[in-house]
Amino acid sequence: MTIELQRKPGADSDVVTLTCDRVEAGCYELEDLDPADLADVPAGQACTEIYGGPEKVTIKGTIRGTAVDTVLTRTDGCEIKRYEAFKPVLDALPYSQP
Repeated sequence: MTIELQRKPGADSDVVTLTCDRVEAGCYELEDLDPADLADVPAGQACTEIYGGPEKVTIKGTIRGTAVDTVLTRTDGCEIKRYEAFKPVLDALPYSQP
């Protein structure tokens, strides 16, 4: 799985490749994550208009057999919920300083 975190628009991204067939930071936290929590917000979904920050996370790979290819942001309440579901994994990664 490749995780790319961009903390500010236009800033360089940190990229981590997470391979959980060996002990690696972030893998334990991934076990508690339901891949459905990362599903795209359905079109037309009502979301609170709360801005949580400029962070942007691109995730590509597989979580327990489920393919994941998504972008997480903090642009509104729905997106913040998705971002927060993945935050324990980000917090465990070596580069993460949220």
